[in-house]
Amino acid sequence: MVRKYIAVFLFGCLGGLTRLGITHLPFSNGQFPIGTILVNLLGCLLFPLVVYLIAFTVPLPSAVITGLSAGFVASLTTFSSLNLDGLKLFMNHQYILLGSYLTLNIIGGLIMSLIGLRISRRLVKQREAF
Repeated sequence: MVRKYIAVFLFGCLGGLTRLGITHLPFSNGQFPIGTILVNLLGCLLFPLVVYLIAFTVPLPSAVITGLSAGFVASLTTFSSLNLDGLKLFMNHQYILLGSYLTLNIIGGLIMSLIGLRISRRLVKQREAF
């Protein structure tokens, strides 16, 4: 059990650093939180890959899988950042941007999760065929 906590801590640090790096890339104009959208969509794609694909195809200890999912992906994508960025848009009366932001995060996240799940299932089936 201690190994899982250590794995979540270490992978959580990596996820947080990755998030910080992505949100500070120079492609944002400061008005629209594109960095948060990118990390949320990336996390939605990665989560099914970690949980389904890696868990079924790569012989990793359960502590590592827990660290990747509950540590890395969870710290990469945080609900509080989504809400904070949304609140900033709301407080600045940027309602169209707010609607676009929330739609991209929610609908885009669902689409990316489905893509990640389909990729995972396809790769697991290919691996089982061999």
